[in-house]
Amino acid sequence: MLLRGGKPEAAIQVLEKGLRRLPDSPNLMEELGHIYLGAKQFEKALTIFEGLRQKQTGQAKFIYYLAFCFDNLKRYKEALAFYNAYLGTKDAPPTNLHGLAQARVTQLKKIQPE
Repeated sequence: MLLRGGKPEAAIQVLEKGLRRLPDSPNLMEELGHIYLGAKQFEKALTIFEGLRQKQTGQAKFIYYLAFCFDNLKRYKEALAFYNAYLGTKDAPPTNLHGLAQARVTQLKKIQPE
């Protein structure tokens, strides 16, 4: 509701408050990470998704979101490594994230050789 009203700051406050009460809630963490992405707060999103990757080890999508954060922070070497890690996981089904990661790897290899 808060996001539909164009109030990401309010949504962030609500989720941060929720995380103070339930600090191990992966659902709250993931939602907050996505809001940070939408608000272009990539450093904060990076912290959230790194925590999720460590807690939810079988979920490749968090590796993709880390790559996306590094990419937007212009940390291309790290972005490329995480995109490749995402593409190399057995948990990365051919979804839209898979296609986006493949396309971005191709682009990054041109500007950031391995």
